Amino acid sequence: MSRPAPVDARVRDFERIEDAAERHLALRASLANSAHAPSDRAERALSAFDALGAHAGDRFESLREYTLRVDVPAHEGDPARNERTLRAMSEAGFGDGIHGIILDDPRSLERWVGAMLGLEGRAKLRTEEAFARGGLHRYSTLDGLLERRWIEGFSREVFALHPVLRGACWYFDAIFLHPFADGNARLARALLVYSLDGLPQPPLAPLVWLPKRPGSAEDFWRFVTVCALQTVARERSKCHQRSL
Repeated sequence: MSRPAPVDARVRDFERIEDAAERHLALRASLANSAHAPSDRAERALSAFDALGAHAGDRFESLREYTLRVDVPAHEGDPARNERTLRAMSEAGFGDGIHGIILDDPRSLERWVGAMLGLEGRAKLRTEEAFARGGLHRYSTLDGLLERRWIEGFSREVFALHPVLRGACWYFDAIFLHPFADGNARLARALLVYSLDGLPQPPLAPLVWLPKRPGSAEDFWRFVTVCALQTVARERSKCHQRSL
């Protein structure tokens, strides 16, 4: 029995690694053609979410909560990174809702990611292949069309989607298009929360830890369903606590 090639060999032989970006774009195209929930469970979850209505609380509570409780402690060895992350959140209005960099505009996003990464000016989109998960995921530049494909995720058709679907699309775009050299996971979480601006928010930890395979419609709709259900559960818990 032959042993699997070591990770560095897989990375060097990247032509054999299936392109996560291409697989994700195929899924995104299918969602654009039909944004209807594929199961009764997903449909019921979105309906329950819609029943919650508008939300007057902290617009970015779940993002700040996740950042302080999970992300920052996981990077205690890099205090400069954590300081930049928290400062970028504040500058985007995640802290007080005043400054308001517009996170649904790709150019504004580049400035925000640049601040989060400590760059002078905006972050530039990748121009080279990128790898993650020990070399098992390859993110191509889509033959030089990465910028175009990334911007397409902020089209009118995407804005017309249900807020949870739109947030999930942005989240998966940031993960699998991997537009920047660094900071994509933080960007994905910020975009999801931004899509739900003015609406109740889900706790992010369960969503971040869900399995996510590039191009998997099952994983995408599981993400959407859990996002909606966790939001409903969070709001019901808050109502229960207030009634005590």
